Amino acid sequence: MTPEEALALALELHGEQMDKLGEDYVNGHLTRVQAAVSSHNDSVLSIAAALHDVLEDTKTKPEKLFSKGVPLEAVRVIGIVTKRYNEHGEEGYGLFIERIIASGNRNAIVLKLADVNDRLRPVPDEPVADVVARRVPRYELAQRKLLEALRG
Repeated sequence: MTPEEALALALELHGEQMDKLGEDYVNGHLTRVQAAVSSHNDSVLSIAAALHDVLEDTKTKPEKLFSKGVPLEAVRVIGIVTKRYNEHGEEGYGLFIERIIASGNRNAIVLKLADVNDRLRPVPDEPVADVVARRVPRYELAQRKLLEALRG
């Protein structure tokens, strides 16, 4: 599977899903995250970036990803960056970031950092900007921890 095929699969699995800002999820967030990791020249990382939210935001199971040709290591990375039942809300998000770091999987850490960086990008001054602004401290803390893990 190529990174381009992974993005096409993301489109198939996410369908016409929109993000919290009302933007197309695949052609927005997922495409930006995949582009952000492209400098690493790692096809597994790029494939995982395109599909990183599919287990969390759709009814897709890892077995389906395998059957569609997603490499085992990419599925492993996607699994690491998929939230568990106790990793929602403010406290849960901190547990989520700590678990990713504790995995020691560099691709998962790089991918989550790219995801967090995309969440921190400036947004238009619209009603959703308030929602995004409330999450900035959570993402800034996650960004610091992930960067430290990569340097560490």
